[in-house]
Amino acid sequence: VLVEKNAYKADVNGNIIEETEASSSDVFKPGKTVYYKLIITNPGDTVIESKTLTDAIPLRLELLEISETPITTYPQTGTGWTVDKDAEGKANISWTVTELQPGETRELVIKTQVVAEAEYQDLCQKDGEETQYVAELYVRKDGEVPYEGSGTQYEYEDYTDKLGDVYLTSGNLYFDTEANLKNDDLYYLIKNNNEITKMVSKGISRTELENALANNNITLQQDEVVVWYVIKSASGTFHIDGVIRKISDLTAITNEVFMDGEKKDEVTVKLEDIEIGQRGTVTIKGATSSTETVSVPLDVVFVLDTSGSMSNNNKARNMVNAVNTTIKTIMSKNAESRIGVVGFSDDSSTIINLAKYNTSNNYLKLENGKIKSNVTYNSRDVDGGTNTQSGIKAGAEMLINSANKKYTTTINGKQETLTRTPLLILVTDGEPTYYYPNERATGNVNGHGYTNETDENYYYWTIRTAKYYKDAITNSYYGETKNTSKVFTIGIGMSGYEATTMLNPNKINVNNCDENGYSHSIFGSYRNQAGKLYDLLNQEGNPYAYDYADGSKTGELTEEDLKEFLTSSIDSTIQSMEIRAITTQESKDRKIELTDIDVSKEFSLEVGSITYTFETAQTAGYVKGDSTSGYYIDLTNVSRSTNINVTYWQK
Repeated sequence: VLVEKNAYKADVNGNIIEETEASSSDVFKPGKTVYYKLIITNPGDTVIESKTLTDAIPLRLELLEISETPITTYPQTGTGWTVDKDAEGKANISWTVTELQPGETRELVIKTQVVAEAEYQDLCQKDGEETQYVAELYVRKDGEVPYEGSGTQYEYEDYTDKLGDVYLTSGNLYFDTEANLKNDDLYYLIKNNNEITKMVSKGISRTELENALANNNITLQQDEVVVWYVIKSASGTFHIDGVIRKISDLTAITNEVFMDGEKKDEVTVKLEDIEIGQRGTVTIKGATSSTETVSVPLDVVFVLDTSGSMSNNNKARNMVNAVNTTIKTIMSKNAESRIGVVGFSDDSSTIINLAKYNTSNNYLKLENGKIKSNVTYNSRDVDGGTNTQSGIKAGAEMLINSANKKYTTTINGKQETLTRTPLLILVTDGEPTYYYPNERATGNVNGHGYTNETDENYYYWTIRTAKYYKDAITNSYYGETKNTSKVFTIGIGMSGYEATTMLNPNKINVNNCDENGYSHSIFGSYRNQAGKLYDLLNQEGNPYAYDYADGSKTGELTEEDLKEFLTSSIDSTIQSMEIRAITTQESKDRKIELTDIDVSKEFSLEVGSITYTFETAQTAGYVKGDSTSGYYIDLTNVSRSTNINVTYWQK
C-alpha cells in the first residue's frame, strides 16, 4: 500500500486549490483555511481487504470538515472514518479502507482553519517525529513573575510539578526564535480569552492552570489571562523566554502591560512590541588571581636552563620543584590546559611535548645530573654553556606549531569556542654564552660557551629573539585581534643592568643601561657594555621597541621565591569569563553598560548577522559614551527580536 499526505492552500472563498500544495516557505495567518488529502493506493495485483490509517491534526488547527462533512462534536463518525480528541486536545482521525482493488486510489479530504499564525513545519511535520522539540511546562510556586530575559535559570524546587508540554519548532531551548508560542499566539490569547482552554492547544487546560495557581495561593479570575513560556532543559534547569502576567482589564490592553511601565504611544498591542526581553548575551573577560574556576585553558611552555652552572647551589633542583608545583596549580584550575617543557644549554631539545597528561605524578625530576620527564621519559644533562636564543626559539615553535589551539566547551548552557591562552616561561641563571646575530636565531652561532666572551651583542640579540617569537606566538593563536601571548622570565642570581634588561627590556631597565652606560678610568670616560646595549636598542630611535616580558623576577631566588612568582604569573594570565543573558533592566533601558571596559583589548559586537569592532560599532552608533563617563551599547534602534552578542575585556 502507498500512503501520501499533502497540504493544500485555499482560495479566497475557502475552497481547495488542488494544484497548489503548501511548501516549507509558507506562513498561514489566523483564520486561513488549510486542506489535507490522505491518499491511499494499492500498487499490487491483489485486493487489499482492509487497511486503517490514523492521522493527528496539528494543534494549531481547528478541524472543520472531513470529506465535506462538518465536524460538530467529538467523537463523530462518517463514511469509513471516525474522529476524536486525545488528552492533548489533538483531533485524531481514523480512516478504514476496505476492498481496495489493484491499482485503485482513494482519498480523504480534510478541511481545517488556522487558529494562530503558523508556519508550514507547524502544520505539516509528522506527529511524534521531533520528540526532542518538546519541552515541559511549569509555574513558579511563589507566584513571582519569571521575567528576567532569555536564558535566566531558576532552581527546580522553585516550580510546581509539570503542568503540560510546550511544542517547539527549533531544537534550541534557550534562545528559540521560532518557538510555537509566538507573538501572534500571545496576541491571540489576549484578544480571544474564551479560547484559552488549551493555551492555543499547547497541552495545559484552563482548569489545570487555575488549580495550579490556586494551590500556590494565586487566584485566577475568569476574566484574567496568564501568558508565559517556561521550559525545562535536559540538565534540569529552567529557562525563561517570555512573560507571565495576570491581565484583568481586557478592554484596555496597552503596551504598558507587556513592557513593565514602558508605555508606548499606540493603544493597540503591536506584535513586535510583545517581544519582552532583548535576545542576546554579554561576555565579560578578565584576568584575576582570585579566579577559582577557569573557562579558558592555558598552553604553557617552560624554557629551562640546563647549563652546567645550574648544578650549583641546588638551582636545578629548586627550579624543577617550583615548575612541578606550578604545573599542578595550572592543571587544578583547568584540567584542559596543556604543558610543554624545553631545555637548553649549548643547544636545545624537547623534554615534554605540549599536551595534556593525565597523571598525578610530578612532570619533572632531577636525577643523576639530568632533568628527566616522568610523562615522556626524555631527559637533558645539566651541563654546557648557555644558548638562550635557542631555548626561546624551541619553546616558541612548540606553541606556534601546536594543533588544536581552539577549545570548545559549554558555558552557562551555551557552546563556546575559545582560544587557548599561550604562555612562555623562561628560567635561566646566567648571561648567554652563545648568540645568533639575527632575531630568528638561525644560521651560524657566535661564541664558545665562555662567560668572558659575553658582550652587548649576546644580550641584544636575545632580546630581539624573545620579542620576535612572542609576536609570532601571538599571531599564530590570535591573528589580527588585540589579544597577545604572555612571556615571563626568571633570572636566578642575575642582577646586572644588562642581564635584567635582557630578561625585561622595559623603560626602567633600558634607561638604567643608558644612565649607567659610562665607565671612567685614568684614560677618561668610555661607553661600557650597558651603554653599548642601550645604543644597540636605540639604533632606530626607540630603545623600548623590543619590550616583550609581561613579568620578570631576578636576583638570589629560593625555591619558594620561584613558586610564588610562577604562581602569580599564572594567575595573572588566566582568563575568567562570564557569559550571561541581557538583563531585563538593560532591555528596558535600551542600553548595556560596558563596565570598566579595556578598549585596548579584544571587543566584538554582533547585531544579527553583522559583527563590529569597537571602532566600527562607534561609527555605526551602537557604542556611545567616552573614557570619562564610561561606554555603553545603545539598543534604541535595535529590535528586541534581533540577537545581540557583545564581548569585551574589563580592566
